[in-house]
Amino acid sequence: MQPSVELQAFLDATIASLGAKDPNVGRNRMRVALVDLGRGDVPPRLAHDHGEIPVYPASVVKFVYLMAAYAWQEDGKLQIDVSDEIIRASLVTHQGEIPSAAAVKP
Repeated sequence: MQPSVELQAFLDATIASLGAKDPNVGRNRMRVALVDLGRGDVPPRLAHDHGEIPVYPASVVKFVYLMAAYAWQEDGKLQIDVSDEIIRASLVTHQGEIPSAAAVKP
């Protein structure tokens, strides 16, 4: 997994935008990790906010599930159905690009 300048800029802008709408966002020390699992030919990319702060055990479990999902994707056992509008709206990247939810086509 490699740090990504592009994903970091996206995450920083998103957090700043949320902070502008809700002042509680800036007051709380939330920890965010954004992982792009890639397309198979590109290693996963990472961005984080306060990622240097130790995480709680629940976050470790979520990370293990994320890595399992990555392995399942690599093995062809997990396919992301971009035709599902809920999944499509949840996408941060699709095929290595950072799209708007409306722009993602199945």
